[in-house]
Amino acid sequence: DLMDELSRYIESDRVLFLHPPQPVYVTGSRLQLTRALLNVSLNALEAQGGEGKIEIAHSVIQVEAIKRCHHGFLNRGSYACIQVSDSGSGIPEEIVDRVFEPFVTTKSRSTTGSSGSGLGLSVVAGIIDDHDGRIDLEARNPGTCVSIYLPQTENDSREREVQVLAISSQQFLEPHIDLFYKRNWKLHLVEDENDALRHASDSPPSIVFFPAAAKFEQALHHMINIHPEVFIVILQEGVQCSNPYNGLPCDYVLNMPASTADIESLFDVFAEHEVAY
Repeated sequence: DLMDELSRYIESDRVLFLHPPQPVYVTGSRLQLTRALLNVSLNALEAQGGEGKIEIAHSVIQVEAIKRCHHGFLNRGSYACIQVSDSGSGIPEEIVDRVFEPFVTTKSRSTTGSSGSGLGLSVVAGIIDDHDGRIDLEARNPGTCVSIYLPQTENDSREREVQVLAISSQQFLEPHIDLFYKRNWKLHLVEDENDALRHASDSPPSIVFFPAAAKFEQALHHMINIHPEVFIVILQEGVQCSNPYNGLPCDYVLNMPASTADIESLFDVFAEHEVAY
């Protein structure tokens, strides 16, 4: 899935993807890991200077003894290894040991038109650290290979994908979008109640987010008629009310702006709802 996600952002004629015969599984945030891989890949493409392809490969490796990496140490265990290789000019020797530090940039103004902020690879390092992974760097002749190691899981341990329909709720939910990705909640954002009903007819949702506004009451009633088992979440600002929709079925009221703890509480309540069904 990560490779598929990455291929959406990079032109296919610039990248050679090498896939192992069997899937490789890791646990983590798809959004953050895609961001990290995209950053490394775009750096590699810039190093190519617009010519040739970069190579992105992934495999499983067994680390039998503690391994020193360019960014930290890798403990014994089984890891998914993602390698991004280019055949560009390489990283200057004077900064090669510091490339994952903030404000250290591998880009020269002469090749890119700007010197870069020096924050990209430090952000990548932070994301990989958050996933208990490590990064290694190998200077090749020519080019560079960046290896990202992430703890492997034995199988696809992701929770079941939950289809979530959110009506006029983007500004409320965007701050928490990474939490939804981690729980494998797939968000479908629509602008109005008519779009919501059309979408629900084509693809039944498990959860629907409705803003607390009178104009949505009829759509909420229709949604419950179409999908009686759907989990209804009402989003409300300011006013504290246990059910803003005059007694229509409502499984959860989320007061905005919501905290991370509020979203985690929603996950727990929905999990109980799933067990009940």
